[in-house]
Amino acid sequence: MKLSPGRQTPQGPYVQVSRLGNPLVNEAVVPAGLKNAFNALPPSADHKQPKVVAKVLDPELPKLIKAIYGIPAPATPRKDLQEIFLTGIAKAAGGPLAVDLNSQLMNRDINKRYFVPAEELRLNMSTPVTADPDRLGVLNGDFQGFPNGRRLGDDVVDIAIQALEGATPGKFVKALAAGDGVNGPAVPFTPTFPYVALPYTGSVNQAG
Repeated sequence: MKLSPGRQTPQGPYVQVSRLGNPLVNEAVVPAGLKNAFNALPPSADHKQPKVVAKVLDPELPKLIKAIYGIPAPATPRKDLQEIFLTGIAKAAGGPLAVDLNSQLMNRDINKRYFVPAEELRLNMSTPVTADPDRLGVLNGDFQGFPNGRRLGDDVVDIAIQALEGATPGKFVKALAAGDGVNGPAVPFTPTFPYVALPYTGSVNQAG
């Protein structure tokens, strides 16, 4: 990744790059005061910013949801989010998501001495193809979906917010079950590459 350094800010150098590997880590986990530091790092150096790692273990969004909606925030430290966002999900990670899914710790040639937390979108290519993909991915028992990679139809916003609120596969936070009400694209996917429909040619808010 090539960074474009800009002016100096109190939080560090401003960079004209937004890291968007694992969906919603930058938007929903990393607070505004740490975004410049996070965006300036390659994933291999994430562990050198302990404040960023700490925000995965103790994220702000559940506290905001509790303050606004009264939904209890899960207890910290969030070892489940550490697996989802920083280490990948595997029994060897030692977290609460005790399933072998997509962590490099599952590799036979892994040297654990050099394995460090890193914000990455991880994909286990040996996961069987799902005949009927579920938009809620792993949370609804579809292990080919997010956070095991990311398919076009994966509802990463609903999944990530459920995960931040402590949901686990098959166990949702009922108060947030309706999600954001956007369960798919306004224009259906196409059967051929690039699969997404052509962009709108005008404002989506036009009357009629």
